[in-house]
Amino acid sequence: MGRHVSFYAIECDYVSLLRAAQNFGLLAIPRIVPTVVYDLGQVEAVAPLAFQFEAGSDVFYLVPQEIPIVEVFYRPMRRDPSLSLLMPHVSPVIECSPCHRQGKKLYHSRLYINAPHNDPWSPLVYKAYKRLTRHIRKWPKVEKSTHVGPVTFDRVRNGDARLMVFSHELEIK
Repeated sequence: MGRHVSFYAIECDYVSLLRAAQNFGLLAIPRIVPTVVYDLGQVEAVAPLAFQFEAGSDVFYLVPQEIPIVEVFYRPMRRDPSLSLLMPHVSPVIECSPCHRQGKKLYHSRLYINAPHNDPWSPLVYKAYKRLTRHIRKWPKVEKSTHVGPVTFDRVRNGDARLMVFSHELEIK
């Protein structure tokens, strides 16, 4: 069973989170890659702050730099076998994505892990996940397992941003 921590973060808070990931020795890899790139073992891992999203994708994965990228598994997609999708339930990775924003409305995101516990790389990736969640849990808490970046929190209190859960606004105290 997977674990997650939800968060709201506008650009500067999100950059702070990525900087922490980078300082913890994590690298970013894409959710979808050309199958030939995966088959040739050429999936490129980059610093989280340098990661660029592919068109139509808003999720990427973090992997400790000590873990060889060949330990991360992709499978060809049914709708287009020339592309392969990362399989997070069999790979030592942490799922991450930025918050979606529409004007003043900000929708939460999360860090999620579902790596196999019996994998030899699991202790390393779960330790990294724990460090990242500790970073997020220092932020103000607005719900059970949902936190808000400090700058984002100030913007919400000033009325410059609204925290959204589905189509409802989340009130902060």
